[in-house]
Amino acid sequence: MHSLLFVDIDETITLPRPHMKLVTNQDWVHFYQNALPNYPLIKFIQAVQPAFSATILCTGREDRHYDVTVEWLNNLQLPKPFKVDRIRMRKNNDMRSNADVKYEFYQGIKKSFYDSYVLVIDDNVKILEMVKNLGFATYDPKMLE
Repeated sequence: MHSLLFVDIDETITLPRPHMKLVTNQDWVHFYQNALPNYPLIKFIQAVQPAFSATILCTGREDRHYDVTVEWLNNLQLPKPFKVDRIRMRKNNDMRSNADVKYEFYQGIKKSFYDSYVLVIDDNVKILEMVKNLGFATYDPKMLE
């Protein structure tokens, strides 16, 4: 049986920024490059990772921002590496809400890994409720505050 850990990026492993909604298309690369890590949550994830077969980052960022995302992850100043097996991103120009994009993705996970233990860490309460209804375990990063 597989055990899968899915973790959101923005406002989950990065610290929340109230001005995120005001970013224009031209500013996303700069915005992602300058995201501040949520070190307490990252350390929590590192502590639980050995219990999981894979850690997948599942983000609403578009595919075009893959390189800047990987660069940001590689630049984290951590005493031990933050292991990421895969990054699942939104297709370019997909204007649906994060909840809709992730719901479609998690439905596919449910079908492919129906007998697996799945834990989803996400800051979006709507997404957490949605994945609970699919039978997945959830963790709200605000619980560490």
